[in-house]
Amino acid sequence: SQVLWVPAASRKARHHLAAHGLPQALPFVLSVRLDSFGRLWAGTLNGLYVWEAGATTGAAPPVRPLPTRLAPQDGVPTSMNSERVHQLYEDRNQVMWLCASAGGLNKVDLLQKKFGHLRRQLAGPLTTASNYINAIYKEEATHTLWLGTRNGIAAYDLATQTYRHYLTQATDASRTIDVSVIFQAADGTLWFGTRNGGFATLRRPAGGGAPRFTFTRQLPGGVSLAGAIESITQDRWGTIWLASFEWGLVRLSPDGRLLARYNRTQATCPPSS
Repeated sequence: SQVLWVPAASRKARHHLAAHGLPQALPFVLSVRLDSFGRLWAGTLNGLYVWEAGATTGAAPPVRPLPTRLAPQDGVPTSMNSERVHQLYEDRNQVMWLCASAGGLNKVDLLQKKFGHLRRQLAGPLTTASNYINAIYKEEATHTLWLGTRNGIAAYDLATQTYRHYLTQATDASRTIDVSVIFQAADGTLWFGTRNGGFATLRRPAGGGAPRFTFTRQLPGGVSLAGAIESITQDRWGTIWLASFEWGLVRLSPDGRLLARYNRTQATCPPSS
């Protein structure tokens, strides 16, 4: 049997999942992830919860009933440094990465089970632009961690331990770019959704050369993207979908051309075949 784990981060989700709750109540759940060892991780507003793998019976979730709660511990440098966990991501090296509110980026080696941290320093270029990290994606081909923060995008080279920054504003700026989601398309293009209107793409020329970074606030025809982009994905035909609570769904070609919009006034989605 298969089990689908989802965070109940909206009233609609909580309503539909009310009859299928966990054995105990949890603080507001922001992200869930099943790791390569079968353990279930839940990032919440008040700590990180981990259930050990259990037997797969088809009658109950394949995890043990009681989780372990992990939270910051004073004087313990190998503990997590923020109890609010926005997103969880496991890379192919069996490292679990945690986007922490105000705590920067935390990581757990699933074999050693110790926490490490990447945090913004008070000064210097070799740092993130913000400790508030909303999204993470590891680009395995380039050994790069892409971080969506409340102040733009940070690309962290794991080999050289250096950063590149995009859309970053001065620390005293009145308005910054709040990056909410990161997605890599089949052609290698990186897409970044924001919470304050628009999306960005990073494209690498097929024949080599410098990557091309663009930021789009408005689509051709005057279609505004004001509002938060909650999710980005790509279908089997290669088209890109952007989702927002404010303006619904937008369907784009791989090169960013507008194909269609779907919202309350135009609710007919395309067929599945």
